[in-house]
Amino acid sequence: MIEEFTWVDIVVFVILSSSFLLSILRGLVYELSSIIVWGFSIFCAYNFGFYFSAIFPEYLSPELRTIFGSLLVLFIAILLSKMIVLSLKEIIEKSGGGSLDKIFGAFFGYYAEGL
Repeated sequence: MIEEFTWVDIVVFVILSSSFLLSILRGLVYELSSIIVWGFSIFCAYNFGFYFSAIFPEYLSPELRTIFGSLLVLFIAILLSKMIVLSLKEIIEKSGGGSLDKIFGAFFGYYAEGL
């Protein structure tokens, strides 16, 4: 039966399986919050990166300073958001919802990667 699979089938199966297993380990809260954190961080970098470009040296071109400012904002936003997410995840685990979080995370990971 395995001889009937192509390399594409095997790659898809490996991706779905690894996403399922990682989602079990992380849980639904972490999976959903990761998507939200990336969206929030990109939004902040796009809208506020220009303001941070002033901290970089003048000999760099304005475009390059804006890119560096956006990357700095992206890094800071991801760092702060992940700290909040980890605190939230710890609260959920301490309150006894860790198992349910991991089960729902497995379903989310399977279906999110399946789409």
